[in-house]
Amino acid sequence: MNKRNQISKILGFVFVFAFMSVLSLFCVSCGCDSKKAEPELQTYSVKFLDYDNEPIGVLIGEDIVYEQKVEEGHSAVEPEKPNRDGYRFSYWSKDFSNITSDVEIYARYVQTCRVSFMNYDGSEFESQIVDYGKNATLPDENPEWNGYRFDHWEGNYRNILADTEIVPVFVKVYTVTFVDFDDKELKVEIVDEGEDATAPADPAREGYIFNGWDSEFVDVNENIVVKATYRSASYDVVFVDYDGTELSKQQVYTGEDATAPDMIDKIYIDWAANDKQGYEFSGWDKDFTNVKQNLTVTAVYQKLNTPILYVESETVAHGISQTVKVSVYIVSPVSFSGLNVGIVYNPNLGITENDIVVKNIFATQNRYQLNLDTTDQQINFSWTYSAGECNLQHNYAEVFEMQFQVDRYASVGEYFVGLLTSCGYIQDYENHIPILISGAIHIA
Repeated sequence: MNKRNQISKILGFVFVFAFMSVLSLFCVSCGCDSKKAEPELQTYSVKFLDYDNEPIGVLIGEDIVYEQKVEEGHSAVEPEKPNRDGYRFSYWSKDFSNITSDVEIYARYVQTCRVSFMNYDGSEFESQIVDYGKNATLPDENPEWNGYRFDHWEGNYRNILADTEIVPVFVKVYTVTFVDFDDKELKVEIVDEGEDATAPADPAREGYIFNGWDSEFVDVNENIVVKATYRSASYDVVFVDYDGTELSKQQVYTGEDATAPDMIDKIYIDWAANDKQGYEFSGWDKDFTNVKQNLTVTAVYQKLNTPILYVESETVAHGISQTVKVSVYIVSPVSFSGLNVGIVYNPNLGITENDIVVKNIFATQNRYQLNLDTTDQQINFSWTYSAGECNLQHNYAEVFEMQFQVDRYASVGEYFVGLLTSCGYIQDYENHIPILISGAIHIA
C-alpha cells in the first residue's frame, strides 16, 4: 500500500466516525435513542347536545367539560341524563364507547303525558307519567270517602295523548245492622242507597219461634238497626189410644201444659186375645206439662179383675128396612154363679120376644128368665147356676142376641141400646155390679 492510499483510508474512517457522531447527537437532541420511535395517539372531539343543540356538560374532576378530547378507541364520559318538560329521556343518538372520529351526540326523547287519578275532594290521589299513546295503569288501591263506596274510575286511561285527569265515582252507602232480641249483633251490611239489605239466616232462641224482623230493610236511605222478633214456640201434642188411634191433637206454647182428653171410665176389651181380657184406662205414658217439644202421649191401661157387660154397637145404612143384630157379651176374669142383665132400647126400634136369642151356656145350663116389656122398651134377663159355680173363667161369652127391626123411614142418628144399672153378677153368694158398656145402632 502506498502512502496516498493509507491517507485515503484514514480519511474514510474519520468521515464515518464523524457522521455517526453527528447522527448520535441528533438522536439525543430529539429524544430518540437507538430504538425505533413510537407514533403519537390521535385524539378526537366529543360533544353531547340537548334536543335544542345546547351543549350538555360533563363533570370531569372538578371541571364541567362541554367538549371532551377522547383518544382514539376510548370511550367518552356520559353526562347525566337531561330533563325535558313533557318528555322522557330515551337514548343517546350515537354510541360513544369506541371513539374513532369527532362526534356530536344528541339526547333523544319520548313525549310523555301526566295521568292524574283524583280524589273525591279534587286532590290528586295518584299520578303516573305515561309515554305518548300508551296506557296508564289503574291504582292498586282505591280512594276512600266516609259514607260512600268507591264504584269505578271515570275517564279514559288508554292510548293517552295528553295530560289527563281520571275522576272517581262514589256511591252513597248506609249501614244496616241486624241484631238479636238481646241486641247481640248478627250481621252488619253496607248497602248502596236505594238498595235492599239481605237478612242473615233466621236466628234461634230456645223456647221461641223466630217471628221476623221489627222493621223493613228495603230501599235503604239511612243507617238502620233491624231487630229479631220472636213468639213463644208452639208444639204439637197428640194423645193416642193403646192401638194408635188419635184421641186428641192440640198446639201448646212453650212451657204450658197440654190438656188430656176425657178418659174417665175408659175401658177396652182385647178381642184378639184368647182370654178376651178387659182393660181399664190408668193414665198416660209420659208427662205433658211444661211442654218444650212435640209429644205423642199414649194411653196406658191395666187389666180388670171385674166382669164386663158389653153391648155391641152396629152401624147401618139409612133408608132401608132391615133387621139389625146386636149382641150382649160378658167378659169375666172371675167365676160367677148368677147374672142379671137389664136392657133399655130406643122406642123407634122394633123387637119381639122371638127376636131375642139366648146363647152359649146361658141357654143350656139349668135355667134363665127373659122378659120383654115393649111398653117401657126394656129387656130383663136373669140366669142362675144351681151348683153355685160357673165354668166360665178368664174368658168371655155371648149372653144373648137381639134382632131389632129398623124402619126405612128411621132418621139418621144414634139409637141407644143401653144397660141398666140394675145389672149384676153373683160370686160367692154375693151380688156384685159389673162394669157396664152400653151400645147403639147408628143409622148413617
